[in-house]
Amino acid sequence: MSSPMHLDVFVVPYKPITGLIPPMSTGEPTWPATSVSLISGERDAVPIDAILTPEDAGRVAEWIRATGKNLTTIYITHGHGDHFFGLTALRAAFPDARAVTTAAVVPGAQEQLSPDLMKSGTRSSPARSPSTRSSPMPWTAT
Repeated sequence: MSSPMHLDVFVVPYKPITGLIPPMSTGEPTWPATSVSLISGERDAVPIDAILTPEDAGRVAEWIRATGKNLTTIYITHGHGDHFFGLTALRAAFPDARAVTTAAVVPGAQEQLSPDLMKSGTRSSPARSPSTRSSPMPWTAT
């Protein structure tokens, strides 16, 4: 007999952009709200994406731990930093979990970690610790 699957979502609200980026419309410029979806079964769970900041990733880790599920894999949907910059902190909380994505995502994720982009991005990004970022690896069947 199969067990039911569950989907839960953790949402981090908008964050102010500090620095030289002008607002796209009236009001204060912000980073968009971000989320992590957690797909789980009876024992195991897989989060979809790893959020923007290490601090928020720590809150995501606490949220996942509270489920009592075994985190096996972290799946990154695409290479924008707000989907994987919290990956290092999430992997520190769950060291046995694999961080994976499709092979097509890896170059974009690595570009987000380039020294030039990191230098310009740290002035405005709420995720200001470039040395603590890692990118996902291409998924391969095991």
